[in-house]
Amino acid sequence: MTPNRLTAGALLGLLAGCVPGIAVPLPEVPEGSSLLFAQRSGSTVHATFLDEGLTSRAVLPDEAWLGVYPFPPRALDLEAGFDLADLPQAGSQPLPEPTTTWAVANLGAEWAEVPATDAPWGDLHVPQITAEHCAERGGCISEDDPWRCNLDCEVDDPAPAALPIFACPAGWAPVEGPPNSGVTPCLPEHRPSAIECPDGAMLGPAEATCRPIVPCPTEPGWPPAPPGVVRYVSPEAAAGGDGSLANPWRDLATATGQAPDGAAILLADGVYTVAGLVRGRALRLIGRCPQLARVETTEVALRCEDAQVTLTGIRLATSSADAPAAQLSRCTSALEGVELAAAATAVQVTGGRLDMSTVRSRAAVGVNSEGAAITVSDWDHRGGGLLATGGTVELTGARLSGPVDQDGVALVEVPTATVSGLDVDGLGGTIVRTTGIFRHVVVRDVVVRAPTASGLRGELAAASETAPRPRLDIARFALLEVQAGLSVRGMQVRGEDVVLLSRGGAINAEPLEPWPVDLELRRLWVTSDGSTTINLENGEQTGITSTIEGEDWLVVPRVGTGPTHAIHARADTVLRLHRAYLVSGTTSAYYSRCAESHLEDITVVAEGGTGMVIHAANPSEFERIRFEGGFTAGLTVAVADVDCLRAGSTFKDVLFPACSNCQTAVRVLTGVEMVGERFKILDHQVGLEVEGEGDAHLTRSTVMGNTVGLQLPSQRLVEHVVRGVRLDNQRNIAFSSP
Repeated sequence: MTPNRLTAGALLGLLAGCVPGIAVPLPEVPEGSSLLFAQRSGSTVHATFLDEGLTSRAVLPDEAWLGVYPFPPRALDLEAGFDLADLPQAGSQPLPEPTTTWAVANLGAEWAEVPATDAPWGDLHVPQITAEHCAERGGCISEDDPWRCNLDCEVDDPAPAALPIFACPAGWAPVEGPPNSGVTPCLPEHRPSAIECPDGAMLGPAEATCRPIVPCPTEPGWPPAPPGVVRYVSPEAAAGGDGSLANPWRDLATATGQAPDGAAILLADGVYTVAGLVRGRALRLIGRCPQLARVETTEVALRCEDAQVTLTGIRLATSSADAPAAQLSRCTSALEGVELAAAATAVQVTGGRLDMSTVRSRAAVGVNSEGAAITVSDWDHRGGGLLATGGTVELTGARLSGPVDQDGVALVEVPTATVSGLDVDGLGGTIVRTTGIFRHVVVRDVVVRAPTASGLRGELAAASETAPRPRLDIARFALLEVQAGLSVRGMQVRGEDVVLLSRGGAINAEPLEPWPVDLELRRLWVTSDGSTTINLENGEQTGITSTIEGEDWLVVPRVGTGPTHAIHARADTVLRLHRAYLVSGTTSAYYSRCAESHLEDITVVAEGGTGMVIHAANPSEFERIRFEGGFTAGLTVAVADVDCLRAGSTFKDVLFPACSNCQTAVRVLTGVEMVGERFKILDHQVGLEVEGEGDAHLTRSTVMGNTVGLQLPSQRLVEHVVRGVRLDNQRNIAFSSP
């Protein structure tokens, strides 16, 4: 016969010869399908598949059935023409129902479609197809058709992992990322290294050249007189003056003690060696520029007590080892166009308010305040910057330089603060530190080069169930060279456009009972020479679950003498990460020690170590993951030596490109379960290795070109692992034990 007709005669197998008959047309079937022809003879059902290889068939002119199957008989390890009645029952499985069934009462009549239950399919068996045998034939067994070997199976490639996206903010520019990574991070545009301006000049944040604090006039004279009451003081005046233009006071103490409330005191050019005191009044002290109007004393140059004072165009300096240049107690003070110099503190503020703008200062501490409202802008300071205890802080433009072993901005029990426009060179303490309970601190537009400093620390001495959890917002925060990056405890942190290029660890986050860490960072680029670039710690605070969320991360450990990780997430931590490029340290790119992980669009580059090590305490999910590099193991799913719950991990769309010097792509260790869908593993020494009592389920996957496709502990795992996997390796399946 041909594929679309039968010859009515004697049923082959009952008669030795072929009896001539009449050609019987067969129904049309879809391309790639085959027909199973069945007839009864007594109590036996005879059935045979018809395909191109069978050209004729002698049958009885009796009742007959046809079943349509969407594959050739070789998918069942059968040849066309083989009678299923001859199949031994041992090693067989029941024949599933066909997609379509036709029947005729007498062969030669017109075929009619009938329900499958009206045909004798339930009496038939086909060979039992083993996953191992199917794999050796180059086919795969799918979950949709678990009873046949699909020799033409095509497995979809994994969906590609998206790379991080860095859209540079204003004032930042793209730079070259890791070689061949396709990732282009951002850095702030040119920022000068430490430059020391001469007296009377300053360097503001992001500026490359010095400028005058206040331009000095070339012609002699007095400062311009403002409206209102005006008094005059000159170090060249005769004693006993009255403060008039014709008869100025001689020293600052007399001027500030005798000037009427609300007066403006104009300072003639010269050096004033007697300190001033403003008490209980409102006064303005005005010089032409800090180089010309200079108050230089052996004590506090200017005191203000319960008063209002404004300083412009003046230099305040003290030679005392411990006195501040200006001491302001419960005052409303404004400093603009002022230069300050002291050994210890430039400005000491207690209570009241300080507004400071266009100021140059040199001291161990620039501003030391307690319980005051501080506003600072356009500030050039050499030394430790701002130490505030209580009160509020708004710093919106400052350049801090060293080398000194001091903090940049230290906030102690400050409920609300904003630190922005900060440019730091060479300090040795912490650039921004928050200590004690606070409500909300904003840090943005910060650029730091300080090789021995720490970047930002949120240090809470204690937490409270009744107090609101502190919040820290970070934006456009670049630590270009520091010893340590970001360290927070028990607070909410939101950040975007963060660069941490550190010599130690870059990020350390841990809870503080009863507060977890709630950390969300977008567009993060970190490098580290420390043991762990990003350390998500639980410390001793067990049972407190911290949540870490991130998008567009580039994490690159650089040098490590011991075990190093790009990210280390510990128990009671939930990590949700989308679009990241992770480079392994000497140990791994991502090490989950009993954390819960939800990772999407991750590229892992591991050179010599392990790409990912997953000890899952709660069900964890990984989607669109790409592994690159020359690793000993790309992905290891394991049980930690602590009390993890041993929850299963699921992986979807995972790609291991060809790698001649890679050892094992995936390792599943004893005691854990891994479920994987759409894996593609190419040209490794071992594609998937399962140890001991480990368990792995792969579906819709490709394992090709490897020295060993699957290294399994025993035969028990074959059905789990191979079902739905396209295998074509030097050796598809190897067993480590019988």
